[in-house]
Amino acid sequence: MGQLTQRGRWELLLPAGPNYPGFLTWREEQQARLTVALSASKARILEVLRSIMDADFHRPEPARGWARAEKLADLIAEKTDYPLAPETVTAYVSRLRQAICAEVKRSRLSTVIPPIIEQKRGLGVRLATDDLKVIVPDDRGTEP
Repeated sequence: MGQLTQRGRWELLLPAGPNYPGFLTWREEQQARLTVALSASKARILEVLRSIMDADFHRPEPARGWARAEKLADLIAEKTDYPLAPETVTAYVSRLRQAICAEVKRSRLSTVIPPIIEQKRGLGVRLATDDLKVIVPDDRGTEP
């Protein structure tokens, strides 16, 4: 894919709050370089992966944040009271990765923007970065 530079960071913006559509943005020096519109289900996947990464902060980096589809489905059901089959979660993750990759290719920034999701057989999926910033404005419409 070319040499990646780590000058920026991923941000997940949920303007209407959790369980609603949002935006995934790659920012460099306070400037948005890439924005991907996300459905509520795709945004929820990223939010749950972020919470898993936060919960695993005490583990060494190679073991941090991995989750199989069953664990993701359980956590999503816990957060939203909306049960999902593990196969559905796997399909959501696949569509999420495809949407992000397509937008990166369209932007022609593939040598600059690192992937956000890693997937390995036997381990599941995790965020490829541990610094995804989740932004959920409070009731007044300001950032917390």
